[in-house]
Amino acid sequence: MTPSATVTATAPAPAARAALLMLADGRFPAGGHAHSGGGEAAVTAGLIHDPASLAAFCRGRLHTSGLVAAALAAAATTGLDPLLLDAAADARTPSPALRATARKLGRQLMRAARASSPAAE
Repeated sequence: MTPSATVTATAPAPAARAALLMLADGRFPAGGHAHSGGGEAAVTAGLIHDPASLAAFCRGRLHTSGLVAAALAAAATTGLDPLLLDAAADARTPSPALRATARKLGRQLMRAARASSPAAE
């Protein structure tokens, strides 16, 4: 994209907007998106104590786990063998507890998608 190029965003249709709001709701069965990623622990440890330290924490999460998640999501669109993709995700998630939680959230998301998909009817 050239420096002079502009990107025009259009508002989603009402049904799409409702779906996005539902996915953003922490009460949604697969609320992994609402997980703080260690924010509570960082507050307890005194690492997050004001808006600037919160911004730094969020930037750090974006450049670490956010970057890994984006790379895995991009790889998933290439038709890569799901078992290889799963192994790659495991290799980049050192904590067994985080791996178990990720799998649980993934199952919940798939179950919710199947239940709410028009194709499921």
